[in-house]
This record gives sequence, C-alpha cells and structure tokens, in this order.
Amino acid sequence: MITLNIQKNILINKYLKEQKTMAQIAEDLACSGGTIKNYLNKYSIQGRRKWNLSDESKKRIGLASKGRKYSEEQKLKLRGRIASEETKNKMRIYHQNRPIEHRKNLSGENNGSWKGGLVPINAKIRHSFEYKIWRESVFKRDNFTCVFCGDDRGGNLNADHIKPFSLFPESRFDVDNGRTLCIPCHENTETFGAKLLKQRELYKSF
Repeated sequence: MITLNIQKNILINKYLKEQKTMAQIAEDLACSGGTIKNYLNKYSIQGRRKWNLSDESKKRIGLASKGRKYSEEQKLKLRGRIASEETKNKMRIYHQNRPIEHRKNLSGENNGSWKGGLVPINAKIRHSFEYKIWRESVFKRDNFTCVFCGDDRGGNLNADHIKPFSLFPESRFDVDNGRTLCIPCHENTETFGAKLLKQRELYKSF
C-alpha cells in the first residue's frame, strides 16, 4: 500500500532553495499540486514574494502583449508544466491504493473546510428567484448608488445584508435589511468574508 509523508526539509529545499513551483514539486514527488499546497500550509512555509505591479505597469504589459503571436512551444509554457505520462501513472496508482478510511477522514466534519453543511444551502438561496428579486429591489430603492461613497458604476455594486445573511435567515429577503454598496465599500464592512467570524458573537446578541 502506498502512503505519502512529505518531510518539511524536503519542501523547504525544493520550494525555497531550488525555487521550484508547486506543480514541479508535485511532479517530482508523484502527487498533486493540492497535496503540496496542503503540506506547505501544514508546515507554515510562507509563499515566495510576488511582484506588486502598478496599474500603469500592468497596462503597459498588456499593450505590449496585444496581438502577439506565440509558437506552440511558447503556448505550452504559458499553460504551465504538464505532467508526464509516467508521473500521471504514479499518481493514478497512488490514489487507487489509498485506503477508503483515508478518504472518509477527509470528508464531512473531518474536513478542515467543513462549515456544518451551510455552504450548499446558502449558495442555493443566493441563486434563487426570491434572492434576485430582493437584490433588484435594494438596488432600485438606492437608485443603483453606493450608500457610502456615491459610486454608481454598473457592475461595481453589491447588495449587502446589514444583518449578516448567515446569522439572520429571517431577514434575508427583507429589503430594509439591505443596502447598496460598491465593491471596495462592501469589502471594508466588518461583516465581509472571514471578518464576520470575529463579529459572530456580537451579532448573535442582537
């Protein structure tokens, strides 16, 4: 039976010293890129610094690349490293021989990303007809304008729940519980994304 246990010093050497990508390390060790990423997180190995390009620099790069024709070899490089047939076979054998208990240990409540089964339910509600009507009603009431900064650009607006969507199911379709925010203002609210976790107890006391 094939087991996989990647040592920390091996990852440090390949990722930080040899500057290999996660895809390259995955091919060397006959596993997936996701496995390498999980081990990097497990050992708290920080990602390599990336370039922070200004908008002007990005624009210049885009203009320089516009209309450029690439050879088949260049296209393959742009798509990223492609695993060889030998590597694919190694990965296939590894996954076929993994014990069923291993897969069970990574499912449901045992998975680090488990959120009590709420994500599929919430996603279904957010794509429902009732939710679309609520969203449109909030936009119309606020005249398609961010209530914080006055931004009225199309495609840059979100309908935000004042009382968080996940904590107040009874207020999800209440128009008075909605407000129109541009994306930057929405991201700065104390209930956006992971920031809601810090506010969960506070909002539960409402």
